[in-house]
Amino acid sequence: QSADGGVAGLGGLRSDEALVAQLSGGHEKALELLQRRLEITRNEEERAEIFFSMGQSLLALERYGAGIEMMLAIVNEQPRHVLAAESLFAAAEGYRMSGDVGRADESYGRLRSRYSGSSLASVALLRQGQLAEEQGKFEVALNLYRLLAADKNRPQALADEAESRRKFIVENRDR
Repeated sequence: QSADGGVAGLGGLRSDEALVAQLSGGHEKALELLQRRLEITRNEEERAEIFFSMGQSLLALERYGAGIEMMLAIVNEQPRHVLAAESLFAAAEGYRMSGDVGRADESYGRLRSRYSGSSLASVALLRQGQLAEEQGKFEVALNLYRLLAADKNRPQALADEAESRRKFIVENRDR
């Protein structure tokens, strides 16, 4: 916690208020508080954290375009920021939720190549398999699920999910 009572990491903003607003579903209030802080901070680290929080609220409010834009600003302006991989994943999820499957797939792929060491890279691979499966691209999905199963760095739960999806496709694709 910072000296003024805010949560450390959002530059002294009474960010506890913004966080509480977000957690209680008050995303409009959170956006208002975060916007005020954004207007006064010049610290790039803090600005990225504020962008991320604003992006989360915008996505929760189903304002996908603005939320994705916030998330991609972090990735494009500060690609080595600790939140960059998570921001790209959030952008991909925003694209997916908005129905833009092509950009979602592209963003998941970008995450996998750019942030391959991130724990989210395996989740992105699973999501790409799910997108392919949803589009009826079963061979693509099977290949992605096999790739995930072969990934030595992936969590076991993701490998189990991929194997479950793979079995489902094999058993049901000809029906």
